[in-house]
Amino acid sequence: MPPVALIYALDASNNREGQEQPSNLIAASLEKYLDEIMDENGAGMADSDDLRTCSALCVRFMRWGVIASLEIGAQRAEIRNYGRHSVADWMFHGDLSPMREALDADYALLTVFKQARETTGRQVLNVLGGGYTVGKQIDIACVADLRDGHMVWCASKKEDRHDLGEDDQARSVLAELLRGLFRVKPPRGPSVTDR
Repeated sequence: MPPVALIYALDASNNREGQEQPSNLIAASLEKYLDEIMDENGAGMADSDDLRTCSALCVRFMRWGVIASLEIGAQRAEIRNYGRHSVADWMFHGDLSPMREALDADYALLTVFKQARETTGRQVLNVLGGGYTVGKQIDIACVADLRDGHMVWCASKKEDRHDLGEDDQARSVLAELLRGLFRVKPPRGPSVTDR
């Protein structure tokens, strides 16, 4: 499945605002790199035609996959406890056979990158308080079994010091997450900061 990047601006009052342009730039950069990784390992990535074929089901599955992945990442990072003991405890409820047929796959890889970037006002408060954080970030890669809807594998990384939009940061994190699943070469090519 295409990667999902969720970038937010976090102000001094803890208010969060979605940042569409940075999210789209990072997702586009990650999509190219993920496609390379999948090709090198004999796997494929769903394209827009594949996703249109399974339409509403793919949208529901992606929505569930993003939420489930973020919950798994938050529980692993000890940010929140959902009371589950295994990634297999997260399950999509519904018939995935039309999606499995449309994608010609038994498994789907979901990659989610979420970062709350601090505004200047919030950074000043952190520095005055003795701390400094670029942005709270959690990145997750999970594999869901399209035959029964269960998650079967996940890797996650919590990061508070680097911006996903800097240099090859997002691609480096993706490579790190997927090393347990695929043979992954270091990132190459233009990063999201190249315009």
